[in-house]
Amino acid sequence: MTNNDILRRIRFALDQTDAQMVQIFGTGGLTLTEADVLSYLGREGEADTVECPDSALGAFLDGLILERRGPRQDGSPAPESPERLTNNAVFKKLRIALSMHEKDVLATMAAGGQRLSKGELSALFRNPSHKNFRPCGDQILRSFLGGLTRLRRSPKSSKTSGKKAKGATSNPWENAGPKKRESQVKDGEKKKTKS
Repeated sequence: MTNNDILRRIRFALDQTDAQMVQIFGTGGLTLTEADVLSYLGREGEADTVECPDSALGAFLDGLILERRGPRQDGSPAPESPERLTNNAVFKKLRIALSMHEKDVLATMAAGGQRLSKGELSALFRNPSHKNFRPCGDQILRSFLGGLTRLRRSPKSSKTSGKKAKGATSNPWENAGPKKRESQVKDGEKKKTKS
């Protein structure tokens, strides 16, 4: 995946406007105009498309972290983005920006059509010199961004009122327990409990 593709998918998944993108780049320390941002968001082969360098994508991700989580509490500067931004680094920065725990990332991956174990997931976030480090391939990052899009832009997660409907829960299976158990009881057992 190219940096342009990653940036385009993040923008779509998080439903960001051009002005918001410019602001996020600015928060990350890179001053761009809307025209510059649009040139990074173009597809390969389009006339005005400019290749998004690792430094620009790193600045965007750092800006996204600062926008979503705020500056560090101890006041220390954020660690500098590596010269070469790998899929592992992009994945890690997105996880930090979105404040996702392990179960959230696994659910997002499943929504994107890729199942990972906890061990496989933790291997993606290890130090590259660690013996259990695993490079993040394009398909894994693509699945994560696809799952993020499905979860963030689905009709269920629309930005209507932000309030849950009466009786609604965050877990769709939460209210299904007792009804399911009743339907699984055999007819003979139902008669015994009623008499």
